[in-house]
Amino acid sequence: VCVQEEEQAVPNCGRATGSNVPSAEGNAKPLPGYAGEFHRITALVDDGRRPQWHGGSMKGPLSGVRVLDVSRILSGPFCTMLLADLGADVIKVERPGQGDAARHLGPRVGDDSAYFISVNRGKKSITLNLFSEEGQRGFRAMLPSFDVLVENFVPGTMARIGLDYGSIKELNPRLVYVSISGFGQTGPYAQRPALDIVVQAMGGLMSVTGEPGGEPV
Repeated sequence: VCVQEEEQAVPNCGRATGSNVPSAEGNAKPLPGYAGEFHRITALVDDGRRPQWHGGSMKGPLSGVRVLDVSRILSGPFCTMLLADLGADVIKVERPGQGDAARHLGPRVGDDSAYFISVNRGKKSITLNLFSEEGQRGFRAMLPSFDVLVENFVPGTMARIGLDYGSIKELNPRLVYVSISGFGQTGPYAQRPALDIVVQAMGGLMSVTGEPGGEPV
């Protein structure tokens, strides 16, 4: 079951919808514990960089590995894109009504975000509200059928909603649980978000961009 923030059921909530969502093709067998549909995220242009096994009969080295991707923006999606390139079956979980925030970033090709597609090729997408009790129940029901989970929330977020490794490990003891963060899971900066612009500023890269005497670019 997939629900919006106000916890109202959404018909066909597994379908990616809206002007900022890439085209989807075909239906797939519903996931265990999930009543909706999920659809493949398709790249607009085949740039030739996808490994040969995606278009041929040879299977990738990660064929048969199932990945549950609850990450957003760049670091997590780039990680799971590489897994998909190697043949893994990646299911991306997005927020109902909004999707990954990267869907709203430019540049755009038609109604689609080229930024979003560049790090989400080869995946399938569903919407699920992880911040509602019903969404959390549906998420837990899905976990036994996956091998890997990847998340990049600010550390502590998954624990607050009861979906951290300690809370779900008994549901799937073989699950590889990957947590990505900008400053580690512990320490004085652990609770800080780390978008690209933050890393640029802290790393000093901004000091060499822009016009002389002007603002960083």
